[in-house]
Amino acid sequence: MNTNMQTFSNNLEMFSLVWLATNDDLKDSRDTQEKLRCIINQLRIFEHPQEFQYYIEQKTKENLLVLIINGQLGRSIIDIIHRQSHVLSIYVYSIDTNENQQWTSQFRKVNTFSLLCFFSY
Repeated sequence: MNTNMQTFSNNLEMFSLVWLATNDDLKDSRDTQEKLRCIINQLRIFEHPQEFQYYIEQKTKENLLVLIINGQLGRSIIDIIHRQSHVLSIYVYSIDTNENQQWTSQFRKVNTFSLLCFFSY
């Protein structure tokens, strides 16, 4: 493996990807999940916001996290998880990106994107 690829690979393992999705999202995203697992081993998927939040809160500052959240599910917990110092970035997805941009604009770690773009990755 060349040095650039090894550095890239090592950097990806510096953080975990944690995903909160509805059951329907997970069924529709099997291909996306497989592609993500090809580039990062640390992928955790949750369907219940309380379990997702608990997992994040139990991690230490050394466990850097990037989150992917369904817009509908994320509204209830984004304020709490956004404050966690070990959360690097939060990606909120849904079909209605305009609505998500309105309620997420107050959170600096949050990015929004289209559900259609995400699942066609």
